[in-house]
Amino acid sequence: MWNGVTGSARPTGMTRHTALRLIASAALLTSAGCGRTAHTTAPAGTPVQSAVCPATATVTEADNGRTYCLTRSAHLEVYLHGTAQDRWPPITLDGDALRRVASGKGILALGVTGGFFIADHAGTVHLSSARRPCGTSAPGVACGPLRTFKITITVR
Repeated sequence: MWNGVTGSARPTGMTRHTALRLIASAALLTSAGCGRTAHTTAPAGTPVQSAVCPATATVTEADNGRTYCLTRSAHLEVYLHGTAQDRWPPITLDGDALRRVASGKGILALGVTGGFFIADHAGTVHLSSARRPCGTSAPGVACGPLRTFKITITVR
């Protein structure tokens, strides 16, 4: 039906109130799922804030305690910074949703422990490493608490 006063067209029988309801319903349906994030806390390193899990992520010891999600076939790089005398031990995996891969990056900087992974299949994995605060050169010396690194990866 043509409204000659305002020059707008409106289907026969549809009131302005009905049209507004339809528009509001469409807006609600299209925004469903917005605002969700891929991790539980804001990372200090690479941000992973998206309704969709990312295809790559890089984390460091500054991201300790965080949870991330990755898509299948995503690449994850982990860099733990220590010193030549006080390195992080190799990163361990608790779970099988990630698999280790070669980095192709050559040699890392002295004191850096790296881990390179690909998201193999859906599941949850905990990555961890722990080092003594005095390094390996001070056996039997009480130096303080153990330094730990642990993150959780959910592969979707």
